Amino acid sequence: MSARAPLPEINQTACVHSLLLEASCRACADACPCDALTEGETGGFEPDPDACTGCGACVAACAETAIHLPQPAHDRVLRSGNARLTLVCDRHAAAKGGDALRCLHCFGLVDLARAWASGLRRIKIAAGDCDACDKCPPDRLEQQIARFNTLARSRGLAVITHHVAGPKALRDWHADHAQLSARHQGRRAFLRAVAAPVLPEEPAPQDASTLVRFLERTSPDTTPLYPFGPIIDPALCSACDACTLVCPHSALILINDENGKTAYGTTNSACTGCGLCVDICDEDAISVATLTGPGPDLPLTRFRCKACGNWQHTLDCNPPQDGFCRICRVSNSRRNLFVTLP
Repeated sequence: MSARAPLPEINQTACVHSLLLEASCRACADACPCDALTEGETGGFEPDPDACTGCGACVAACAETAIHLPQPAHDRVLRSGNARLTLVCDRHAAAKGGDALRCLHCFGLVDLARAWASGLRRIKIAAGDCDACDKCPPDRLEQQIARFNTLARSRGLAVITHHVAGPKALRDWHADHAQLSARHQGRRAFLRAVAAPVLPEEPAPQDASTLVRFLERTSPDTTPLYPFGPIIDPALCSACDACTLVCPHSALILINDENGKTAYGTTNSACTGCGLCVDICDEDAISVATLTGPGPDLPLTRFRCKACGNWQHTLDCNPPQDGFCRICRVSNSRRNLFVTLP
């Protein structure tokens, strides 16, 4: 490439590795077709400027929307309010003189939900030869659209269709981007005349709230699906509450109702699939399912430990047979049940 690709900007405080040092999430690194993301000393990932092509695959893969690509074309199309959108790869012959994308596959579910909320229902694609491109990520735009449409259909909502862009769509695309560039340059020229220096325009930050609002659309006549959802195995769960404490989005919570009953509750619309609950569970009792339905609540029962005397809770279907809490069972506190005084 003639010019250095724009590096993705990583908000390390939003990354799951800032919440748990043992976090196993590698979604961004695994999605990168160029191995351009390396693990830093603190556990997060950093882009390699010599290897990164600015394709944006890491942006689409990040569960926490902690990665942003400062690429004007990407941000501009997301703000489109039209029902139709044409996307052009910069390796396509029609990309000359236009505002093309370095890679069409930089759109994830969050991006598609934002575009859907603005009215987008049809995407026309002018791609290069993706099969021959050694920089093409494994997860492509068509697969992301298929996932989004599965979520939409499960709610009885309109889907986003995609088609190959024909000559007319490409002519319209060139005309639209020529107008955008002219307005952009005119605005910049005016600002340069009255102020110096001119600061670059801030790109729109990526925000997962639009996807959450989309996933919260439900109907009594349908069974909605969700991109991710935690599943607790009652036979293995020790009811230690670690998963509810580590979840950054309250997808797993401890419910206490007004009648004094407790349960583990799941909110799959909030689950990003980050895997922190899996990483922190010592019992290997949690997994994360994809394209799953609503999660059930798991009722809990209170009991008093025979060793330490503290009140604990356990799953209704898996009460402790020995009457000991998990801590006393692990530390073998039964040895201290009887104390000999001098």
